[in-house]
Amino acid sequence: MREFILITSTQSALQYIGLHSRFIQGAMMVSHGYRHNVNIYLVFMDKSRYMLIKSDAVRRILPDESSIAYLIKDFLSGEARKGIIIGATELRDILRRAPQPILIIPMVRECNSHVRLDRDFTLIANYYSPDLDSLLCSKGFGLSRISLDQASIIVNYAADNGLEIR
Repeated sequence: MREFILITSTQSALQYIGLHSRFIQGAMMVSHGYRHNVNIYLVFMDKSRYMLIKSDAVRRILPDESSIAYLIKDFLSGEARKGIIIGATELRDILRRAPQPILIIPMVRECNSHVRLDRDFTLIANYYSPDLDSLLCSKGFGLSRISLDQASIIVNYAADNGLEIR
C-alpha cells in the first residue's frame, strides 16, 4: 500500500488549489489510468477532519487539475463522492497506521536522509505549519528541495523502479 498524506488548511487548499490537485494527481494517476492500492489523505488541521481518497474505489475523476480541484471543493462544501471517505481523527492516529518507510517533506526544517524504496511507503507533506516539522521528522526520512506538486510523481517513480531517494 502506498499512502500520501498532505497536511494542510482550508485557506491553503483554496489559495493553492492547483498545487494540491497536482499532488493528488501525481499520487493517484499513471499514464493509462489509476494506480492501485493508493490512499491519499488531505488532513485539514483547521477543521480537524480529513479526506481520504482510495484509488481503487474513486470514480469520475479525470487526470486534470480542474477535476481534482472540484473534488477538494466538494469536500470543503460538505458534498460526498464515491471512493472518498471523510473523517475526524488526530494526525497521530494516521501516522501510527502509516506503512513504512515514511518519507517527509518538511516546510522549513532540514531532516535529510536517504532510503531505497520498495512498493509500500508513506509520503507526508507538511503544507500547514513549520511547528509540525519536528514531529514529522522524528517519524521518518526527510526529503528536501523537492516541490510539493512534483513530490508524489518523483517518489512513485523511485518506488516503481526500486531507486534510492536522497
